[in-house]
Amino acid sequence: MLALGLACLCSTGCGSGSGSMIPSPPSPPGNSAVTLLLTSTGNDRLTAFGINLASIELFNGNGTSVELYSDADAGTSLSPEFMHLNGPVEPVATATLPQGTYTSATVTTFSCSFTTLGISPATGGMETSTYAQGLCGQGTGATTVNLPQPIVVRGSSVVLALDLGVSQSYTLTIPGAPGVYTISPVFTLSKLAVAAQPTNEQNGKIVGLPALISSIDQTNNSIGIHVSNGADFSVGTNASTVYQGISDFSSLSTGIVANLDIAIQPDGSFEATRVELDDPNEPALIVGPWLSSDNGGDPYTWTMQPVDLFNCTVGAPPICGGIFHNTSSTVFGISQQFGNVSSLPFTATLNNSANFAGQNLGAYVGTDYNDRSGETVTTAMLEPQTINGTVSGMSTQNGFSVYTVQLASYDPIVTLESAMPVPPVNNPASVIVYVDSNAQLLNSLPVESGNLARFRGVIFDDSGTLRMDCSEVLDGVTE
Repeated sequence: MLALGLACLCSTGCGSGSGSMIPSPPSPPGNSAVTLLLTSTGNDRLTAFGINLASIELFNGNGTSVELYSDADAGTSLSPEFMHLNGPVEPVATATLPQGTYTSATVTTFSCSFTTLGISPATGGMETSTYAQGLCGQGTGATTVNLPQPIVVRGSSVVLALDLGVSQSYTLTIPGAPGVYTISPVFTLSKLAVAAQPTNEQNGKIVGLPALISSIDQTNNSIGIHVSNGADFSVGTNASTVYQGISDFSSLSTGIVANLDIAIQPDGSFEATRVELDDPNEPALIVGPWLSSDNGGDPYTWTMQPVDLFNCTVGAPPICGGIFHNTSSTVFGISQQFGNVSSLPFTATLNNSANFAGQNLGAYVGTDYNDRSGETVTTAMLEPQTINGTVSGMSTQNGFSVYTVQLASYDPIVTLESAMPVPPVNNPASVIVYVDSNAQLLNSLPVESGNLARFRGVIFDDSGTLRMDCSEVLDGVTE
């Protein structure tokens, strides 16, 4: 009987003829390289919004999770600042994840804070107020993450964008100390359609990224970079990489800050299309809005709100403390990512007297410091900034589309200029924006009179009139 049973079993499962076969188990899913970019969408109410990230997870339809980023003990947590990302993107994490369809996500956080600029009721001067929570989400660490559609992870690489909706992420009921406020971050997570040759932040290009060069691989012509959010990446170069401020790859060195344009490759790797060095002799860079001249009346000493910091130290210079002074040797410049400055229909000037409160500057500093006037600026660069406002006029001039943009009364430019003893700007609530064929038009809504829009670029004080050389146009945000 045993022999007969074995024979029957073999006759149905072992034959090589036309008998049915036992189906093979499904192959396990492959893996994809996933790159996560950060960005934000906001109006001009805040000057800074910082979040310490604890973890980022994706969940499939069965509730199974995969980890995109984790720092359970807050020892080395990533700490992005989002207001300088109002429009642009910044890489924050990479991971190798199983291919599949993910229908939800969670972002957990440690501390959060946001910063406003206002006028002091007591003095009538400018005051900076920062509102913080040791654990975001009113002590829960929880956030809201919206997915416009399920995220399909497939192929060799995928790029995701995590967008902080600034206006939805906080409330400020009573300003001042201690203040009544909440901080509950609201994100939108979406997949980007990366182009074979990306041209902007929406199709796989990272534009104007400041980063510290932490290592150099001469064999593979690549560099290691450290981004201000705390993340580290490897970036390759090739024969097409454009170098500005230096001759070529061999002129790069570690411990200095570079301004990079990076194209994300089909395999998820980073390739630099442009490398700019504005001051290879100083280790630290502080980026933020210019606030005012020093109270002592020295026109060469000024204050700035540090927002994006690189290579700063604690207890010894460069400390990036916010008080700076120029010398006769200080160089004023404009990033070479704006290649059309000479074509603008006005004289675009940046120097010690042609600046205004709220203008975004980058200060390169070293170890030269004194207690009264702060840190010596060797190079001051005009940096891009995003404004949100209502279009009130439209025209054309010398190949540029020209828009008159009205800023909200709470905009930092308007607020700061009103606090100046002698405001250098005639009408700080109005900015003339110049858009040519070099600008990336990333807006889905028309730019026309009466509509809100966001414009990103560098802003000049042209004899009391504010004028922007625009690099990006985006949809506006409700004021």
